[in-house]
Amino acid sequence: MKSSAAYLMLALALSVAGCSSDSAVSSAAISAASVGDSCVAASDCGAGATCLTAGFPGGLCTAECSSTVACPDGSLCASLASDASTAYCAVSCNTNDDCRNGYVCNSIGVCNPPDGGSSGSGASDAGADGSVDTGTDVTPPSSPNIGAACSTAAECAAPGGLEALCLSEANGFPGGTCSAACDPAGANTCGDGAACLPTSVGGRCVSACTAETTCRTTYECCNFGAGALCLPDGLLASCTAPAPTPVDNRPAPGDVASDCVADADCTVGPAPICFSQGGPGLCTSDCTTDADCGASGVCGDVGGGQSFCFRICTADTDCAADFVCCNVGGASVCLDGGLCP
Repeated sequence: MKSSAAYLMLALALSVAGCSSDSAVSSAAISAASVGDSCVAASDCGAGATCLTAGFPGGLCTAECSSTVACPDGSLCASLASDASTAYCAVSCNTNDDCRNGYVCNSIGVCNPPDGGSSGSGASDAGADGSVDTGTDVTPPSSPNIGAACSTAAECAAPGGLEALCLSEANGFPGGTCSAACDPAGANTCGDGAACLPTSVGGRCVSACTAETTCRTTYECCNFGAGALCLPDGLLASCTAPAPTPVDNRPAPGDVASDCVADADCTVGPAPICFSQGGPGLCTSDCTTDADCGASGVCGDVGGGQSFCFRICTADTDCAADFVCCNVGGASVCLDGGLCP
């Protein structure tokens, strides 16, 4: 399990700039004690604060923030306006009862107008999940696209009826990334190729990855919890890449050098048989050319005018569980260990 510092860094990227960790960039904190209060002008708010009015009932005292400019206690950093490149301090909450009249507790745990609010210049509405609601101009994708680039939640589709979100660049996700609200304590509802990441503002679906897959540019594949996730470059102080998935090169049932009990268990070759000298059985066949022995087989002369199929190998993991990779006459083939020279 990752350390609490790692979870804190992830919370920071998901609009929690009011906290910091050892690896966060330090800077002067915003001194805006009146965040969330009503206002008519910036002069009604505390030092360093501004007043958002258009789309914010009764006005909203707030201040710009980022991953290096922290919010005061009791507030989080979130995109409240249509300009997704700008984030503001907003009152943190658990339920609507924690918010002023005219505001609700949204999916990432901050108080915002029910319609998302708008910028002070009267621009279009935007959600506090870091995405812009552009109305019906954007057609949502027909299938889930967790991890895709986005600038609005309307560009994202979530699996299983989950709420689609766009985690914005302002909140630490370069180019934005499609996500969804999920339950980290429940079964994985994020669908294939994704996982539910626990954060201080609830679960968020993010792209899962392996050593054999690649993440988007400016994202890296890091071990996290029981799997690996595509996370913004540098989000974790130490990103450990997942180990390559072991390749199963063992013979399939019926193939040359696979386990067997009877001839009927063997299927490759002109005359498949189950060969044994008192130990575990091994599938083979008499042969005249390598082509008789399948894709991984070779036809080997065993003397006395006889040739049989053998499985080529480079390591014991290329052989059935009861056999080992032996060098016989300059060729490496799978055999019962007791028959190795």
